[in-house]
Amino acid sequence: AREPTAPMPPTLSVSLHTAQGVPASFKHDGDRFVRPHTLKLASNETYTVVIAVHGGEARVERAELAGRALDLRAAGPGKVAAEWAADDLQPMAKGVRGDILLTVAVRTPEGRQLASFPLQVKVSTTGSSAGLPLRCVRLALPDAALPARAPEKNAQLVTYVAAGRQLPASVAVDLCTALSRQTPAIALHGLAARAWQAAGPLHHQSITGAWGRWWGSGGRCAPP
Repeated sequence: AREPTAPMPPTLSVSLHTAQGVPASFKHDGDRFVRPHTLKLASNETYTVVIAVHGGEARVERAELAGRALDLRAAGPGKVAAEWAADDLQPMAKGVRGDILLTVAVRTPEGRQLASFPLQVKVSTTGSSAGLPLRCVRLALPDAALPARAPEKNAQLVTYVAAGRQLPASVAVDLCTALSRQTPAIALHGLAARAWQAAGPLHHQSITGAWGRWWGSGGRCAPP
């Protein structure tokens, strides 16, 4: 008889957004620093932190970010949320990165599991829109059967996922139509400026991409 396979351990996803619903951003830094990805944070901002559990019968019992316990509340099936103020973090000079720890306690049928994950951050007074809007940080829980590991060992279990960067449909259609009709440049600039304002920082890269495709194709539009 085939032995039953062990259940896959649950995974977590963590997202951060401001009171206005704008997600935090992150940047791919490659090998410039200790870790390849950097989370961009504003020291004067309060973020809503949402933690979701995926797979298995598990729930988050406790969480702590940058040394501050999160006052968790239910936020839907398998989700908890809390407000977290970043005012304890000091702005960093250009070219400087630091780490904050995210610690979670997860209850599974096998027992309680505690794990800490280092997140590389860049802190400024305003936060930076440069980079990609963060959909979530995915966390793979370490094997509960193994001895507890130092947070640094869990760094390889962290994955960053970017939010979709498609333009709102109305803005995309207007911009693409204008480009395909070879609208005079002065009118195009006005439309692009309005699209830039309407779309907000989440979609600026899509607008830039539409311009690039239009220019590279000799004025023939591809949908943004």
